[in-house]
Amino acid sequence: MTPLDAINLLESDINDTDYDLTDCVEAVQVLIDSGTIYHLQGYYQRLASDMFDEGLVTMPESTPL
Repeated sequence: MTPLDAINLLESDINDTDYDLTDCVEAVQVLIDSGTIYHLQGYYQRLASDMFDEGLVTMPESTPL
C-alpha cells in the first residue's frame, strides 16, 4: 500500500466499502512508516496518536526526513 492508497482508504466512507479496522490500522502504519503522517492535517496525526495509545500502531525509531 502506498501513502496515497492509505489516504484514500482513510478518506473513504467505511460504511460503503469492504474495509475494516485492520485495513485502517495498516493504512495509518504506512503513513507513519513513510513519514507522510507529519505532512498531513492534524486529523491524521491525532488518529495515529490514538492508535499508538491503544497499541495498534508503532512509531519508528527515528523520524524520516
